[in-house]
Amino acid sequence: PVAEGAEEIETACIVDILRRSEAEVLLASIMKSEKSEHPNTTNGLAIKGSRGLVFLADTYFEMIEKQEFDMIVLPGGARNAELLGSYDPLIKKLRRQKEQEKWYAAICASPALVFQKNGLIDTIEATCHPSVASHLKHKKLIEERVVVDQKCITSRGPGTAIDFSLTLVEHLFNKTKAMNIAKALVHYFP
Repeated sequence: PVAEGAEEIETACIVDILRRSEAEVLLASIMKSEKSEHPNTTNGLAIKGSRGLVFLADTYFEMIEKQEFDMIVLPGGARNAELLGSYDPLIKKLRRQKEQEKWYAAICASPALVFQKNGLIDTIEATCHPSVASHLKHKKLIEERVVVDQKCITSRGPGTAIDFSLTLVEHLFNKTKAMNIAKALVHYFP
């Protein structure tokens, strides 16, 4: 799921690396057509990122909210995280995902402003962007680039987006697939 103000590096990295793994990826906008800030766009499917880059979502969240997913991943960006954290259909979907013991993941401001705000990581170690770290209950692993606890994966920000995305691949598929993608990207993945 994505909204206006999504962090571009994180969003692109998540989608790109998951697609390289041959995962089926749907970038779903929570924005309504009248809320899109970018003129001459494809309604709410055109998402203006935090630095002004515009990218096109595949669908609207409301069109896929009843579908089941192996993993739900949230990019960061403060405005994006605020909007996602207040979007009831997404929060309900994330709660079901957690209850069903399926993967859910977030990077940057989203672990704090979506997951913590809505009680999704109350008993889980996590990390997030330093600017919102005070919101997290559990801070033992706050300095880690990527944290995996139970079925939740969190990460810090744009600089950790590749490691985060490769960790998503590792847990959706396996370590070998993640390492092969890392090699093709000329990126070290431990």
